[in-house]
Amino acid sequence: MRARSMRMVTILILLLVALLSTNSVGSSSQQESVIPNQGTILVLDDFADTIFFEYGAETGVLEPHWDIAGGSGSGSQGNSYIRVDNTHVRTGNQAVKFYSEPPPKDDMARRMVLRLWNTGHKEIYMSWWLYLDSIYSEDTSPWGTMIGAVNAWFGPPENMWYWLTSARFYLSQTRRIATSYRLPFWPEGVDTWEYYDTVRPPLNEWLHFQIYVRWAVDNTGVYRWWYNGNLVREVTGIKTDPEGYGEWESDYGYVGGAPYPAISVLLYYDTDSPEKWYWVDDIVGATEKVPETYRVTGK
Repeated sequence: MRARSMRMVTILILLLVALLSTNSVGSSSQQESVIPNQGTILVLDDFADTIFFEYGAETGVLEPHWDIAGGSGSGSQGNSYIRVDNTHVRTGNQAVKFYSEPPPKDDMARRMVLRLWNTGHKEIYMSWWLYLDSIYSEDTSPWGTMIGAVNAWFGPPENMWYWLTSARFYLSQTRRIATSYRLPFWPEGVDTWEYYDTVRPPLNEWLHFQIYVRWAVDNTGVYRWWYNGNLVREVTGIKTDPEGYGEWESDYGYVGGAPYPAISVLLYYDTDSPEKWYWVDDIVGATEKVPETYRVTGK
């Protein structure tokens, strides 16, 4: 009887040890599989599930579903263009080259744009990589060159381009970083700017830009801008959704037809600005912050 009791105790001890070992291993594995992301826990393997748009030019054409590819203003595109190119590539074998011809040029020739109107989301991370080569031309424009934006145009049926709300990234006149934003129903020309004179992006390197926009009908809206993984600006406590304003009318609509902010990668500056070009790769729209190491493959 005593021997049987000892055997039972031994079995129970072994089972307990095995159970504790299993729980310990499971806990360690789970801890290693997660990364912090803007105050939440994001499983790295699941980041792909948060992407609603990505493009890396690997198909060799300007797709998928870009609503604008090329000049977006009035007039002639002239010799300016956006095209798939393999001179400088971050991922795979292709990237996108933006080129704007020397002055004089008209409105369309100064606005080279890839734009996705219907993002389907009011909370967006827009990420893209940009390459400036050794003969990049610095600008004479007072506001520099716009390189990316999350924005929306809206207004009455006869002119839905009347109002603009936006968060934008620029390269200023002397190749410094700059940001601006405009809230709904702000008049033309009152954008809130910040220039970062000590941040001069290097040539002949891939540079990472990311913008975060949270649209809100109350004062919980947010704008954030990152350059090479560093948060350069944050604006909180703002009303970012046009439909949260008393000025919004029932017959108002959005350019592009969808009540969401659009994402745009572009080369946009003054008509008298010098000839300019750069390359873009790994463009992503997601609902979580895009990791610095993420690459668009096969698209």
